[in-house]
Amino acid sequence: MSETPRRSDARLGAGVLTAVIVGLSLLFSVPAWFTAGPTGLRGLIFAAVLCLLPGWVVFAILGLYKSAKSRAFGVLAGAGIRFAVAIAGVLWVKTQWSEDGWQAFLVWMAVLYPICLVVETILILRQTSDQSTIGSGGTEPDYPPQNTEATDGS
Repeated sequence: MSETPRRSDARLGAGVLTAVIVGLSLLFSVPAWFTAGPTGLRGLIFAAVLCLLPGWVVFAILGLYKSAKSRAFGVLAGAGIRFAVAIAGVLWVKTQWSEDGWQAFLVWMAVLYPICLVVETILILRQTSDQSTIGSGGTEPDYPPQNTEATDGS
């Protein structure tokens, strides 16, 4: 059974987002370890998970939208989901972890959150751009063509 282009784009986007965040987390694990030891790694891992979960939800939701306009609404809804999950996670960590753990987590959340948001936005914009050119045969965007013929005034 073949997948629809939107669903495969959503899976590809979620996969790329996951690869970027996991790759950066591996790269950042060295400074996390040297600055705060196991506490730094725990903060980094929790921040990475808090960034990935809403990203996966956003790509799952965007696979359901058909038009570029509704996908734009999906991006806005996704930003709200991402913000809500991040705030809930930050508040939970603040109340449950020690001061050292809180600081280690907050540093990595501040680093990974905007990176994740930028990667997610770029992937969504590319998918939306690809969808709009596919919808018109790949030659022009999906909007009414403008009359470009010059009139002779008669």
